[in-house]
Amino acid sequence: NPTTQPITLTYWGVFDSATTLEPIIADYQKEHPNVTIKYEQKTFDHYEQDLKNAILEKRGPDIISLPNTWIP
Repeated sequence: NPTTQPITLTYWGVFDSATTLEPIIADYQKEHPNVTIKYEQKTFDHYEQDLKNAILEKRGPDIISLPNTWIP
Protein backbone atom coordinates (compact mmCIF):
# COMPACT_ATOMS: atom_id res chain seq x y z
CA ASN A 1 0.00 0.00 0.00
CA PRO A 2 1.66 3.28 -1.11
CA THR A 3 0.18 5.27 1.78
CA THR A 4 2.06 3.18 4.33
CA GLN A 5 5.45 3.21 2.63
CA PRO A 6 8.08 5.00 4.71
CA ILE A 7 8.83 8.51 3.52
CA THR A 8 11.20 11.18 4.77
CA LEU A 9 10.40 14.83 4.12
CA THR A 10 12.91 17.64 4.46
CA TYR A 11 11.61 20.91 5.88
CA TRP A 12 13.60 24.16 5.72
CA GLY A 13 12.86 27.28 7.69
CA VAL A 14 14.56 30.32 9.17
CA PHE A 15 12.86 31.70 12.25
CA ASP A 16 11.50 28.57 13.95
CA SER A 17 13.89 26.40 15.90
CA ALA A 18 13.71 22.61 15.79
CA THR A 19 12.61 22.73 19.43
CA THR A 20 9.64 24.93 18.54
CA LEU A 21 8.50 22.67 15.70
CA GLU A 22 9.18 19.38 17.47
CA PRO A 23 5.69 19.06 19.05
CA ILE A 24 3.96 19.93 15.78
CA ILE A 25 6.03 17.42 13.84
CA ALA A 26 5.48 14.77 16.53
CA ASP A 27 1.70 15.27 16.39
CA TYR A 28 1.76 14.92 12.60
CA GLN A 29 3.87 11.78 12.83
CA LYS A 30 1.42 10.23 15.32
CA GLU A 31 -1.26 10.52 12.64
CA HIS A 32 1.15 9.44 9.87
CA PRO A 33 3.66 6.99 11.41
CA ASN A 34 5.22 6.22 8.04
CA VAL A 35 6.34 9.86 7.62
CA THR A 36 9.56 11.24 9.06
CA ILE A 37 10.07 15.01 8.89
CA LYS A 38 13.60 16.37 9.19
CA TYR A 39 13.64 20.08 9.97
CA GLU A 40 16.66 22.20 9.09
CA GLN A 41 16.88 25.74 10.43
CA LYS A 42 18.75 27.91 7.94
CA THR A 43 20.34 31.31 8.44
CA PHE A 44 18.36 34.25 7.08
CA ASP A 45 21.38 35.75 5.32
CA HIS A 46 21.82 32.73 3.05
CA TYR A 47 18.33 31.24 2.97
CA GLU A 48 17.09 32.74 -0.28
CA GLN A 49 20.22 31.84 -2.25
CA ASP A 50 20.48 28.37 -0.66
CA LEU A 51 16.84 27.71 -1.53
CA LYS A 52 17.27 28.90 -5.13
CA ASN A 53 20.39 26.78 -5.57
CA ALA A 54 18.77 23.69 -4.07
CA ILE A 55 15.73 24.00 -6.32
CA LEU A 56 17.84 24.56 -9.43
CA GLU A 57 19.93 21.51 -8.54
CA LYS A 58 16.77 19.43 -7.95
CA ARG A 59 17.70 18.83 -4.30
CA GLY A 60 15.28 21.30 -2.78
CA PRO A 61 13.40 20.61 0.43
CA ASP A 62 9.93 19.10 0.40
CA ILE A 63 8.50 21.73 2.77
CA ILE A 64 9.55 25.36 3.22
CA SER A 65 8.62 28.25 5.46
CA LEU A 66 8.97 31.63 3.85
CA PRO A 67 9.43 34.93 5.65
CA ASN A 68 6.21 36.91 5.31
CA THR A 69 8.15 39.81 3.78
CA TRP A 70 8.75 37.63 0.71
CA ILE A 71 5.02 37.41 0.02
CA PRO A 72 3.71 40.47 -1.87
